Amino acid sequence: MPKVNVEKLKAFMKYTASIFKSLETQLIAYRMVFLAVKILDKQQSEILEQSFQQAVNSPELAKQMYEKYDVVLEQVLARVDEASAEEDLLKWIREWKPQNPPN
Repeated sequence: MPKVNVEKLKAFMKYTASIFKSLETQLIAYRMVFLAVKILDKQQSEILEQSFQQAVNSPELAKQMYEKYDVVLEQVLARVDEASAEEDLLKWIREWKPQNPPN
């Protein structure tokens, strides 16, 4: 396996954690506001809930999320697999001990 740059890995982990923290903070804030509207105004609550469910289930949003996350993740995982396969092949070639004489 290729050597991992520990400092870059740690920086990436910190960056990823900060993004998750920011997104979760925003998500919780939206949930709080959503809940407050539901509690304060039952009529608005139903409209808000329907609108929310339509947005969550919209094909356009699903397509956007797929393209933004799934496609990129699939590409990254494929590259990791390729790098791993290359490393495995190189290791096998280095360690290969032919049993028969060459032709």
